[in-house]
Amino acid sequence: MLFIEDFEEAKTYHKSVLNCWLKIKLKGCKSEENEVGHNCGKESCSYCGNRRIGIFQLGNEELCDLLYDNIDILLEGSIQDVIEFYNQNTTILDGNYDIIKSLFENSGYENYFQKKHGLNFLNKLNISTCVYCNRNYTLQLVANHSRAQLDHWLPKTHFPFAALNFYNLIPSCQPCNHIKGEGGDKQWWLSNYSTLIHPYIKEEIYKFSFSYKEDSNLLSVEINSPNEKAITTAEVNRIKEIYSAHNELELRDLYDLRMKYDDNYLEMLNESFFNEKLSDEDKCRLVYGIEKEEAHYHKRPFSKFKNDIIEELMRIK
Repeated sequence: MLFIEDFEEAKTYHKSVLNCWLKIKLKGCKSEENEVGHNCGKESCSYCGNRRIGIFQLGNEELCDLLYDNIDILLEGSIQDVIEFYNQNTTILDGNYDIIKSLFENSGYENYFQKKHGLNFLNKLNISTCVYCNRNYTLQLVANHSRAQLDHWLPKTHFPFAALNFYNLIPSCQPCNHIKGEGGDKQWWLSNYSTLIHPYIKEEIYKFSFSYKEDSNLLSVEINSPNEKAITTAEVNRIKEIYSAHNELELRDLYDLRMKYDDNYLEMLNESFFNEKLSDEDKCRLVYGIEKEEAHYHKRPFSKFKNDIIEELMRIK
């Protein structure tokens, strides 16, 4: 798992394309005929005063007021804020599930944000690979154009009102997005969300390791961490299973490089093969096709995995 650290530009962009849009969908544009409508007062705003943004008919004034008054939580609140909002308003949110889903998931996320702003949002986050597995890139080609892959950390099936929340949009690859899916049921997420590591909140994570059975010449991927949340997160995202598929590919190649050469071929590649003008980062990029610095792991697939494995291999005498 990787962390999303430099996200202020993306967060600003996210708010700029959603805040006024959502308020207008709920209350309409402010005018002489609609005094309760929204207008941010900024002349540069392309949403306020745009009559083409129609009001979404919720059919429930109490619900409309609740959503409008809590837009900051719905769009920018932490995952804990979102859960607390749900717990405080369970009855009205569950009782209007279908219409909330239609507004936030169908109209807001799928037809508006994802289609018109998803790619720009991902570009501003500048995360090139899946934060869950670091194995695949986060863009795919759909109908001859690139589309951003964004996973909802709190599944939108259970929490549709959080479908547009900034901290609920996680750059992921299609396989991880599919694997995670809805996760557990709603109660599981309400009870266990705090036991998982969130990609926007950095803390101690797991390290990849390996085991080797000489009699059968078998390698296996291991995941180690003193942090229980890290282990739980890896289990939920099936990281061990995903990387076990690469036992005889990336892991075997690295292991063979280390074990088949008496003079420690890995060390030779790292220190002697290139001239001194190349940095350690350049060497890792050229030799292994990965990034050496943790902050740059997201730029190339397998960077965390290979760095962890190489670090362990280098300790073998």
